[in-house]
Amino acid sequence: MKPNKLIYALFVGGFIGGALGLSIQVQGQAGILLKVDELAQTYVKQPRNMALEVGLLVNGKTYFSGFGKLSKEQMLPPDEHTAFELGALSGVFTTTLLAILEGRQQIIPDATVGQLLPKGFESPVFNSERLIAVTPPSEAGVPPERIVTCVPDPIAGTREIAVCQLAYHASGLTCSCSDLYRWHPLAQVNLQKDPPRDVDSAEAFFREAALFKFNHPPGEKWTFSNIGIAYLGHLLSASSGIPFEALLERELFRPLGLKDTRIKWMPNRSHLMAPGHDAKGKPAPSWELVGMAPAAGLKSSAYDLMQLIQAQLQLIPGITQGAALQAQQGMIEARFPGWKRPTLAAYGWLVSTDEQNRAIAWMNGGTGGYRAFAGFDANRKIGVVLLSNSQGDLTELGFAIFRQLLDL
Repeated sequence: MKPNKLIYALFVGGFIGGALGLSIQVQGQAGILLKVDELAQTYVKQPRNMALEVGLLVNGKTYFSGFGKLSKEQMLPPDEHTAFELGALSGVFTTTLLAILEGRQQIIPDATVGQLLPKGFESPVFNSERLIAVTPPSEAGVPPERIVTCVPDPIAGTREIAVCQLAYHASGLTCSCSDLYRWHPLAQVNLQKDPPRDVDSAEAFFREAALFKFNHPPGEKWTFSNIGIAYLGHLLSASSGIPFEALLERELFRPLGLKDTRIKWMPNRSHLMAPGHDAKGKPAPSWELVGMAPAAGLKSSAYDLMQLIQAQLQLIPGITQGAALQAQQGMIEARFPGWKRPTLAAYGWLVSTDEQNRAIAWMNGGTGGYRAFAGFDANRKIGVVLLSNSQGDLTELGFAIFRQLLDL
């Protein structure tokens, strides 16, 4: 009989890699991990789902296990260093970067977008409007009909976006602006055949930024906006004077030892990139983003994402406690269709409370060929990372695994 993958990882990690404690504790964890293993097996057995990599953080120790197969040609499962596209999960790197720079006082949280923009570029500004009734001139024999229209409100004036509002999705910007980017992780939009339209530089992004549209005034409520996260990344890059990926390398990749996380994947490591698959299980093209890269362009592995989670939990060095707390701090209520768990939006992370009042910080993401989920319980120091090169949703699977781990 083939041994259970996560149970095998537990015993190898526990008795060879380091002590896990009393044998009864190991047996208890083995029972939980057996259930997690069953959940993972159920996912990869679903039609058109290919591979799944699972990373767990339990009692200060990490476990990794791969399930399924990378493709019809590559029958092996992934491992902790196999790379997947993250989609919107990329944004937690960008928002953590903001928390780090704020902690050094290199960025003022309530600075406006206009204050960080390079010279020569305009920022989107919300123009307050009011409704008025207008009666057009009447035609002979036809009574005039009053119409309602919007006009600028000189009393309310205009409102600018604060940089921190970009991080917790309260900028008021729509998810997709000026056709720059059509994908939304919660929307049923088919972009599996063709990657989204993008711009080829930060400068081109800034030029289009002046045309960005608003759903509501900045700071009024939560509206998920990949546009806002991408805008934040380019602003941090411009303020620091170095390209965005180089800034990530300096502040996160190198301090945390992240060797599998990049925007532009390394040719000499192409064998570590899982091939993507669309909803029909067919090969899907990679998303090579530039303008939207800070929001959805990162590729990473379960190992690197678990390093980020451990740094957020202060289990390894690389992120100061102040920056970690800032990144996890709920700022505004987040509501979206079909989600029943009370949720606050933090810097990139969503913090949802379960039935037993346990708070889980999490974020998901996806592209035309991949799905991703990462989350953690800061109080119990528990973490979950899920990466797939298929279109099957991972969010409910992630919370189902949390329910098992929280019972330890």
